[in-house]
Amino acid sequence: MMNNSYLNQTGKEDLGGLDYFLRNLHLYLPYSILFVPTVTIGIFSNLLCIVAIAKRRVLRSNPSYIIMLNQTVADLGLNVFVNLSNVLNIFLGKRFFDSHFALCLFLGNFCLMACTTSLINMATLAINRYLCILKPSWYTRAFTKRFTLVYCLVSWLMGLFLCVFNFTGWGRIVYGN
Repeated sequence: MMNNSYLNQTGKEDLGGLDYFLRNLHLYLPYSILFVPTVTIGIFSNLLCIVAIAKRRVLRSNPSYIIMLNQTVADLGLNVFVNLSNVLNIFLGKRFFDSHFALCLFLGNFCLMACTTSLINMATLAINRYLCILKPSWYTRAFTKRFTLVYCLVSWLMGLFLCVFNFTGWGRIVYGN
């Protein structure tokens, strides 16, 4: 089995960096070909969604837009912070994140929080649509603007709550090779 890492001048294992990227182009090129357009489309489409909601009053006529906007913000955050940090990882490597532990900790916890928020938003949106279609009388009571804002706030708080375990010793964020 071929080891894709190498020892740098100090004798330590070196993962990442431009030299590493170029020597392992056969591994990174397919990933880059898929990754760059995906991140670009993700950022552009989420920004487009925010602009559409901001510009079109009709999209804000139903409180469901709040859940969609919340989902968009979580996904945009993942695309901007987490996915772009993958690009940093490819070119700068493990040594960069080892020397910038606070950044690594922020990205890991933000990813956990935003992914949790995104999953809860999808579940909330599914319940929203179910009630809207099959139980309209329940829907008008359960998804007022105020309750919808509370659901969205709770989704972020639940994600934040999961991050607390990383600071209490029950979990941790570490760089993965």
